[in-house]
Amino acid sequence: MKNFILFLALSISTLAFTNVQAMGLKDMTLGQKILFNIEMKRKLTGKSKTKKRAPVNCAEVFQKQKTKYLDDVCNGESRYMEVGYISKKFTKDEIQNMPARHPHLVTSVRGTNQLVRKSSLSGRPSFPHANQRCEDFFTEEVEVVEVDGKSCRQITFTAPEVQGSYVQQYCEEDMSIFMYFE
Repeated sequence: MKNFILFLALSISTLAFTNVQAMGLKDMTLGQKILFNIEMKRKLTGKSKTKKRAPVNCAEVFQKQKTKYLDDVCNGESRYMEVGYISKKFTKDEIQNMPARHPHLVTSVRGTNQLVRKSSLSGRPSFPHANQRCEDFFTEEVEVVEVDGKSCRQITFTAPEVQGSYVQQYCEEDMSIFMYFE
């Protein structure tokens, strides 16, 4: 039995060394090459210990955030709720003329082609589309509206699976992000 295990370990290390050499990973130590090969085998055979992400019901995420929002409104919060801020202010021209999407990347601040950091204020409901697995669940409609003399981008999120919609809004020369459910 000992000889079999030794033979098996030698075979795997030789195979690992050969595969790693062929892949151009010559700078790895023998131990790294063996571990690399073992992990590759696990991934290819489906025996990897990487946990699969549990499916998310985005309609439930929406409903949970809407319930939190309505509870906050019932407890005295404004219906037009400030839920975060962006890292830079947009100009009036940017609000009115920027494209509605970034060509490659998706952020939680929608309705813009720019990558914008967003920080939620604690205790607030967050945007249902901010859940990574719900990023593409909602249909977005972007429009420019006037609020108190300022141009604002209003992004309405809808989905056939949910009752109602919610809005994300931010305005020129302001760093606040607002949200309300309809």
